[in-house]
Amino acid sequence: MPPKASDADDDELAADFRLLGAITNPTRLKILGLLYTRRRSTVELARETGEKLSVVGRHIAKLREAGLLVDQGRTDRSEICIDEPAITARLTAFQAAVRRLTNTIPRKRPRSGDARVLSSFVKDGRLISIPAVLAKKRVVLRWVVERFEETRRYPEREVNKILGAVHPDFASLRRELIDHGYMRRAEGHYWRT
Repeated sequence: MPPKASDADDDELAADFRLLGAITNPTRLKILGLLYTRRRSTVELARETGEKLSVVGRHIAKLREAGLLVDQGRTDRSEICIDEPAITARLTAFQAAVRRLTNTIPRKRPRSGDARVLSSFVKDGRLISIPAVLAKKRVVLRWVVERFEETRRYPEREVNKILGAVHPDFASLRRELIDHGYMRRAEGHYWRT
């Protein structure tokens, strides 16, 4: 069972959906593209997109709400520009949220016998203990390795973080994954086999 989301996680997820909603509209993408080249006024954006001023105003409001735009300039002639640090921070946070959610969901359905073993060693998405019996240990290791993408290489720090979310003794778990051939390691990077 995946861990329960906190209110902060819910707020972050809501912000991520606002971000996605803001950038999935063709007119808003056009506005962002124009603003990446230079700051502009709402009037300029309306003229360059071919949209009515009121329509552009609504799109700008959505982009502001998602934290992607800021106003700059004098109050009598305000210009809008991209908030690049905010965009970078939101995208990084969104990527981390997707990774967190992905790491709590097994990618493959366990075999029928595996489910029985996992029910003995896994509670609330966390490993209670590493089995001593080889057959059971392999079931658990297959479950653990599902947290890693098949074609990606991970630095040791990230492997430790992912494994630490599953079991406090991430070093033993990491060693078991390598010793049993579920992962390989070279030059400080790890990958699934």
